[in-house]
Amino acid sequence: MLVALGAIFGFFGSLVPELIKLWKAKEDRKHELAIMDKQMAAQQAGITGRLDEIGINADVQDMANVYQQAQAGIPDTGIKWVDAALEIINALVRPTITYIYFGLYLTVKYANYQIMKVQQTLNWKEAVLANWTDFDGAMLAAILGFWFGNRMIQKYIKMGK
Repeated sequence: MLVALGAIFGFFGSLVPELIKLWKAKEDRKHELAIMDKQMAAQQAGITGRLDEIGINADVQDMANVYQQAQAGIPDTGIKWVDAALEIINALVRPTITYIYFGLYLTVKYANYQIMKVQQTLNWKEAVLANWTDFDGAMLAAILGFWFGNRMIQKYIKMGK
């Protein structure tokens, strides 16, 4: 009986190293596939990052082109007073639109203030506070950001040259 058990263990014992080798090879392949998946994901992220970088560079170049066109101004006509008038008109377009819009905005806000005061019988402090909304704060932030942010962009562009 002991001889039979020894033979059986001997036979199966010789298979154990081969089974361990197969199991180890399977685990190695699984590990290699996991590494390859991670490398592919990293490459994909690198490609995406590079595409983002290319897009940002294109946006910066577009802004630089816009400022370059704006600085080029209106071509000279050869008549000094016409050129001066065109430069003044060109320089005043954005501020004039801003002032017109701001005047219209103040008019609407004042009318709303008067309506609140009369119809809702609010005192002037309550009417002013009720008249100021989140939209007003966002509009103020957008206008200030546009005008002062534009100055910062101009400084940055000048420093880069």
